[in-house]
Amino acid sequence: IQGGGSNGLKAKVLRQELGTNALRVISEPVHWGYGTPMPELEMEEEILLCQEVARIRYTFRNTSTNATDHPAAHQELPAVFVDAAYPIMVYYKGDKPWTGAELTRVTPGWPNEYHIRNEEWAAYVNTNSYGLGVYTPGTPESTAYRYLPEGPQRDKTGPQAAACSYFAPIRTLAITRGLTFQYELYLRIGTIE
Repeated sequence: IQGGGSNGLKAKVLRQELGTNALRVISEPVHWGYGTPMPELEMEEEILLCQEVARIRYTFRNTSTNATDHPAAHQELPAVFVDAAYPIMVYYKGDKPWTGAELTRVTPGWPNEYHIRNEEWAAYVNTNSYGLGVYTPGTPESTAYRYLPEGPQRDKTGPQAAACSYFAPIRTLAITRGLTFQYELYLRIGTIE
């Protein structure tokens, strides 16, 4: 995971570049489940701001001398976490993509649910249809959930809250020795329209 592991260990930033409207970071990821560094791997993220759209390119490398093979599994491309104040996931699942046909609106539960996005985008929005959308060309399959902790923190939102809305475009692939894998996505904040 580019951000760090489940035990709180953060990924190590190896290099970073900041431009006028661009950011590039190369990091050493952490295994989410084990919470251990993975120095044999490298993750690169390039963000380019193009007016109201962020174009993000990810490159994953398993090319070091210590690289090993990992079995095929679902890979998040990427994991998208949004504040719980944005509970409604919107996407298109019909059989007439890109025609302006009716969109699907759901509030995912817990644990993960699977969705097919036939326009390869999804957004989490509030009741005013305002939120954050991500378009991931070539990746129609996705997983989603909403996490709401038990007790008094259940309805708390904001950066310090545990509650969140999540979706991830997914592809199944093996991480093999020598693999370089790249994909792009487009992120926008605004209304569904």
